[in-house]
Amino acid sequence: MDLSAQAEEYLQMWSRLHINRPTTLRKAPHKAVLLLSVIDLIEEGVIAIPFIPLCDLLQHRFDANWNQYVKFKGRFDCSLHHPFYRLKSDGFWQLVPRPGEPERPSPPGSAKALKERYFGAEIPEPLFRILQDPGYRHVFRTLLIDTYLTPDPGLPGMLIAAEGLLGIAMLLVAGA
Repeated sequence: MDLSAQAEEYLQMWSRLHINRPTTLRKAPHKAVLLLSVIDLIEEGVIAIPFIPLCDLLQHRFDANWNQYVKFKGRFDCSLHHPFYRLKSDGFWQLVPRPGEPERPSPPGSAKALKERYFGAEIPEPLFRILQDPGYRHVFRTLLIDTYLTPDPGLPGMLIAAEGLLGIAMLLVAGA
């Protein structure tokens, strides 16, 4: 299979990421922010092989991208461990466990627990080669931003405001 056919296959996968869509109608941005962070580090040469290490540089880039792209935080928190673990369900992300760490059915509850269980993740060599190409990187970035990080234009501004009011109301009720 040539590179363009493989790129199309991965674009299809990335356009259908398994994401949390809470009742607020907003898509959880975590996986898109993580993948943007991986693309950035590949572009900079920090990630030079198809292995994504669990390292401080990845965490810092994730935090920076989160702050850049996630304008409405709502119930979403800036946590790398959720998407890093859960990308394994999307068909192109293989977790690399630490030696002697048994596979557990539940996801790690923190970044520390994630690092204790896993060295990082591997992506397929063809996907890595695709992400090394500036043109393909642009296409993949655009897909992630447009699909997962841009507010739905059909979502009225009043609904966005209502989401904020709903959150305040829930806090007031919980405190009562």
